[in-house]
Amino acid sequence: MNELERYLFDLQGFLVVEDVLNNEEIAALRKLVDEQVALKNQPEAPRLRFDSLLSWGKPCLNLIDNPRITPYLSELLGEKFR
Repeated sequence: MNELERYLFDLQGFLVVEDVLNNEEIAALRKLVDEQVALKNQPEAPRLRFDSLLSWGKPCLNLIDNPRITPYLSELLGEKFR
């Protein structure tokens, strides 16, 4: 984490990290969401609530320990974050 990123995190309480996911990963996640929306079968609903995202498959599981995010988590939370 560079000085600007640290400053922005301290100022805003969050940090935007660019290019964490590639186009294939985004497409796979969008496909999963579309499938789950179709299963809910509520086209008039203004919003839907989902849980158990980890059971949706590998694309969701891959979000847990993304190597682009892990260094930020280690710096902010310590090496043994969960």
